[in-house]
Amino acid sequence: MNNWRDAVPADVIEDFDIIEAHVPAYDREAVARFRGLCEQNLCGDYGRTWACPPGHSTHMDELSRRYNAALILRRTFQIDPKDREALLSATEECKTATRRTLASMRSSGIDCRGFSEGGCRYCGTCSYPEPCRYPEALLPSISALGIDLGEYLRSLDEELVFLDDSVTLYTLILFAR
Repeated sequence: MNNWRDAVPADVIEDFDIIEAHVPAYDREAVARFRGLCEQNLCGDYGRTWACPPGHSTHMDELSRRYNAALILRRTFQIDPKDREALLSATEECKTATRRTLASMRSSGIDCRGFSEGGCRYCGTCSYPEPCRYPEALLPSISALGIDLGEYLRSLDEELVFLDDSVTLYTLILFAR
């Protein structure tokens, strides 16, 4: 089976908007810009997880040779963007749905890989630099790929919007048709 729609149970993604898309283009300048931001370590994950640099060092130039399609899972949460606890909870909901989607696709024989924002957080404490304990659950950072999410969404006629009373979160699944 090569159709993701047939592979993924409706209840896994019922609360999400799914955007079928092209694979994000490799942009050397975006890679340098986002890797530079990662190196500033504002989130505290640089050099500490397999989801962020330097542990995660794959770029879209490599991934686009393996994958030729993408799914974007999008969900808007009616929360205060400044409420860190609510934001972390919403982010985990998105990651859980993404992992379940990936597992369903893989069990149907679809070669796929997932990415999210905000670090992986699957293990609580990452095993980095020791080997990843759960590579099938690993969700590297979209930014670490060098993807400018705003630009990518614009290429799909979508807009990255920031509001005071809600947060829209995105995850990305690359797959081979």
